[in-house]
Amino acid sequence: MDNNILCSIALFNELYKSNANNVFTIIAEFIKAAISIDRMVSFTDVDIANKLDSLFNIKAPKSVIKHTLKHQFNGIITKKDGVYVVSSDFVNDDAINKQLEALKRSYNLIFDSLCDYISRIETRSIDTAEKDKIKEEFIDFVVNKECRTYQNIISAFIIQHKGEDAFVKALNDVSQGIVVFTGIQYSEAEELTQRGKWEDEITFFLDTEQLFNLGGLNDEYYHQISLDLIGVIREINHASGRNIIKLRYFPEAQREIDAFFGTAECIIEGKAQFNPSKIAMGNILNGCKDAFDIKAKKSQLYSDLKGMGVICDDSTTIKPMWNVGDQELLKKIEYELKRKHSEYDEDKVVAYFDIFSKINTLRNGNSQMPFEKVKYVFISANNLAHYIAKHESIKADNDTCYTAKIDFIISKLWFKLRKSFNGGCSPVSFDIIARSQAALASKYSESINQVYDDLCAKDLSKEAKIDIYNEIRAKGYVAAADITPDNLPEIISFINQPSIDDIQREKSIVNEKLTHLSAIEAQNAHLREEHHKTAQENIMVKNENVILRKENDAAKRRTLALLNKPIKDSIRKNACLRNILVHFIAIIVFSAVLYVIIRWLASPYDTLLSRIVSIITIGSYVWFVPKHVIKKRKRKIRLSAIKSFRGKIVKE
Repeated sequence: MDNNILCSIALFNELYKSNANNVFTIIAEFIKAAISIDRMVSFTDVDIANKLDSLFNIKAPKSVIKHTLKHQFNGIITKKDGVYVVSSDFVNDDAINKQLEALKRSYNLIFDSLCDYISRIETRSIDTAEKDKIKEEFIDFVVNKECRTYQNIISAFIIQHKGEDAFVKALNDVSQGIVVFTGIQYSEAEELTQRGKWEDEITFFLDTEQLFNLGGLNDEYYHQISLDLIGVIREINHASGRNIIKLRYFPEAQREIDAFFGTAECIIEGKAQFNPSKIAMGNILNGCKDAFDIKAKKSQLYSDLKGMGVICDDSTTIKPMWNVGDQELLKKIEYELKRKHSEYDEDKVVAYFDIFSKINTLRNGNSQMPFEKVKYVFISANNLAHYIAKHESIKADNDTCYTAKIDFIISKLWFKLRKSFNGGCSPVSFDIIARSQAALASKYSESINQVYDDLCAKDLSKEAKIDIYNEIRAKGYVAAADITPDNLPEIISFINQPSIDDIQREKSIVNEKLTHLSAIEAQNAHLREEHHKTAQENIMVKNENVILRKENDAAKRRTLALLNKPIKDSIRKNACLRNILVHFIAIIVFSAVLYVIIRWLASPYDTLLSRIVSIITIGSYVWFVPKHVIKKRKRKIRLSAIKSFRGKIVKE
């Protein structure tokens, strides 16, 4: 299988969003492309229907094609004697084909990346035949069909790329586009022209799990899907001015709910054991201390359902003529399921016989009508329910099935209301990432349940069973929204090989690691203690060194104080001797100079008085100048001596 179907659906979705949700305009674009590719000049409605199917995988009813050819081409295509003729004004346009080729390259890259991912995760090569099988299941998963072999790894691959906007958009275009794609496939032209409103009364009966989903007891993903259904039904009822769509449940569902809460009371009282895979049971038990709290939660559930308009309908009695099951069919289904190695529960099969017999009775045995006209449908996600409802002994080729999945119902109503995917307000079931997370969360829960069942059946000591049970509870239920690229390896590993032996082996490994870590921690604690002691000792040594330095400084100061006095005395004495010697030499020098000057200046006319004044003036100069010079010299000598002595003391 190639990926043309993905390309066509994605392009259909893009055109749907850009053409105001007008499906006839989109069909016209694909008809133009088909005419351009084959250069058609004339054709019948069967011819063009076959071309749409072979080129674009579009399976549009003949009435839709006829309506489109009549109203969308404005005389460019005319009909004569049952044959459509293309006029010369028609302009060949290969824009659609170019867009499809670009999309094909994009999806080929995604598919190649998927195969590489599987090969890397499973450490093996993949041959051509297996690639074809992977591609087929990948397409089925993206368009929301059931796939078995590769569902887990495909879901993991999609979650691994959840942060890549282009990747997510490419897959969401298909996930959303399939709503319109299939909506056209199963709608006649008259129905498509009346899109935007819902006119037929219909009652949906919900199974037990759907009721738990509405009450928020299961995963948030399923709770949100249920709220999406409630939202679109309220919109339809509000537009019509009356409750033309109703939500009900049979007494069988009420009995199952009562029994489920009864089990919860036994668990809270210690009379039964909790199965960790049952998220609804876990949410019921959370916060409850006794059986009274359990009863209060049950009352709250029924109150919440009634507030949403969901009530029990016990007025239906099966008419024997509309009974869909008997002992012969029961044995046949048992044989078929066991041959496929599927779980067989006779009580459940009989219960579904009764439910479908009630639906058949309400329909008065007439199921050969369009979905909108059958008036009664049972909503369930249970695979056994769908297997029975679609069994060849129950459903004829043209019958509308007794049961449908909730995402199918939402898609039907969404398309019928002509709602858009723009604005980011589409139902969560159209989100490929959320759907992949929910698929893995469901598989993880199944693995937990399998291990729990194995534990109950295994011959182990009481202590070993308690130990393993606690390990299973520790793993717990993983909510869909909590599955991320970071925890994917652990989740996939557990899903692929869930067993008690693995849990015991894992626990043993964990215990060994804990023992090793404890030993390392003890060693680290000892090292920290030794380090602390060493640090304390270093602090003490440092303090002692500080004290010793202070004492040495004090001793040096005292020594300097004692030695400064003789130094000063010695300096003073030496300075005095130098002073006398300098003065003596200065007096002799200046006296000689004075004598020479006086002799040079002497004049026969000098009087005794003038000579005395000259001698006193010059003598004063001779006395004070040497004194100033000696004073400065004395200070330098003293400072030099002190500095030299202190240097010697420091070195010592």
